[in-house]
Amino acid sequence: MSKMEASAILAVTRELIGDVDPCGDSAIDRKHAQNLDKLICVVDALLNDVIEVKQISEGRAEGSIREMGEKAKKELIGWHDFIEEYFDLKGDNK
Repeated sequence: MSKMEASAILAVTRELIGDVDPCGDSAIDRKHAQNLDKLICVVDALLNDVIEVKQISEGRAEGSIREMGEKAKKELIGWHDFIEEYFDLKGDNK
C-alpha cells in the first residue's frame, strides 16, 4: 500500500470518528470523549489484527506467511518500544 492510500484511509477514518481533542468545554468534550471511545475501539481492533497475523505465522513453513509474521512482529515491537519510550520520557510509568 502506498503512503497516499494509507493517508486516504486515515483521513476517512478520522472523518468518521470525529474530533477527539479536549477543549475545556464540557458539552464539546462530552462528544469528543465519545469519539475517543470510538478511536480506542478502532485502534484496539486493528492492533489485534496485527497480533493475529503474528500468531498465525508462528511455526509455519510457507515463506509468505513467515514474511508477514516477521513484518507484524517488527511493527509490534516498534509500537511497544515507542509507547515505552513515550512514558519513560514523560516520567509517567503508570
